[in-house]
Amino acid sequence: MPEMEHRAAGSCSNYAMDMQRVDLIAGTQCRFEPGAQALDLDPAAFTRILVDVYVFPHGKDLLLTLAASADAHLICDRTLDAFTMRVSGSCRILLTTDEQRTNEATYDETVVWQLFQREFDVTGVARDTLMLAVPTRKVAPHAEDAELPCIFGAAESAPALHWAPLRNLQTDSR
Repeated sequence: MPEMEHRAAGSCSNYAMDMQRVDLIAGTQCRFEPGAQALDLDPAAFTRILVDVYVFPHGKDLLLTLAASADAHLICDRTLDAFTMRVSGSCRILLTTDEQRTNEATYDETVVWQLFQREFDVTGVARDTLMLAVPTRKVAPHAEDAELPCIFGAAESAPALHWAPLRNLQTDSR
């Protein structure tokens, strides 16, 4: 079962194995340590997941900041070696009752919510934040300056006979 820590005014909840919920009370701070499966991630690809959520008052609205980090198990694009890298990302979510504010580019996401809603499920946001934190170019730390072989296979000692007609064409066209 994922561990949780309650640290302020509101609380963190784990209603089911696949949902991480935060009370929508200004001042709430939560830390989740869900397993990869709780965030619908591959357990072989992500371990040691940590998600911190803070709820701030923002006028009549609420601002949630989410920071997620995990150990990502990757394959190097240069050497094809497996390596582990700590990835992290953050997200700012505006929870507003005003539908006109949904197009604001100031926030990563804007969600229209009703005043009677007392909780917000951060499971999908945490998953997306971690997926976006994985670099496009995955290079192991030791591979950035590594010499890579440029010739593959054994060099031909004598040209193959089946290439001779093509070589003649090349010399004829000059």
